[in-house]
Amino acid sequence: MLKAPASERNKEHILKVLTEHVSTETSGDALEIASGPGTHAALFAQHYKNISWQPSDIEPRSINSISEYKKHFNLSNIKEPLRIDITTPIGEWKGNFPEKSLEIMVNINMIHISPWATAKGLFKTAGLLLKPGGHLFLYGVGTNLVNVQLQKKQEVTVRELGGSMSPIWPNFFKDAKNIIFLLDLSNRLQVSAACIQLLTTLSHKSLVSSRFLVLLNKVDSVSVMTKTEFESLFRWSEIVKHCKQNVTLLEISALTGHNLDAIIDWLQQNYSSSPS
Repeated sequence: MLKAPASERNKEHILKVLTEHVSTETSGDALEIASGPGTHAALFAQHYKNISWQPSDIEPRSINSISEYKKHFNLSNIKEPLRIDITTPIGEWKGNFPEKSLEIMVNINMIHISPWATAKGLFKTAGLLLKPGGHLFLYGVGTNLVNVQLQKKQEVTVRELGGSMSPIWPNFFKDAKNIIFLLDLSNRLQVSAACIQLLTTLSHKSLVSSRFLVLLNKVDSVSVMTKTEFESLFRWSEIVKHCKQNVTLLEISALTGHNLDAIIDWLQQNYSSSPS
């Protein structure tokens, strides 16, 4: 089973919100889009025993992990996970999804870090599948502020902005001295779009003197784009040569923790009292 630190931290808080709006005695069907490792589905299924939970994800390793959670906790009210691309029509999915059949839909940590098409697909799907009075629960839909303690008496504020919020990114550039730009190497289509966003960000007049850390995430994934492929495909040496900023490129894995300490080192070296 895969374990995501963020899921472990937020699962109980999200469950609390669910129970405030939907009784644990409720019966019916629920669909989770972008379930990730299966942490949330397993917890929700244990508390909502009369709900039949349908988890889903687009990544094979997440689908395998969800199956392992189901088996580990012996949860008969969790269906086998499906591979669902929320940007595609419901008719192209595997499984049976009649209109107005769901009591609950859940989506955690997707729309703020994914292309806009995923958000549109999610809300369209909810409109088609949720019963009247049904609930769509979202977590992670905007900007988050986190204070990171670097050393004694050194603290930097990191503002997280999701990829789907790129049209309003410039509103936050004025106070940013350091920029951390995250790419998901497991999604080649997303990498292409992200590269365009990166070039647009580098060219913004408010960021001429900013320092950039570009993170290539999910290097632990199977069939992921390598750093060499990334540099070749996007002519990285040319980008670094012609941009005005100091740019650092780093491979990481948020799942395994690979090179996360290097991010802290970079923040310490580029410490500023202004937000990143």
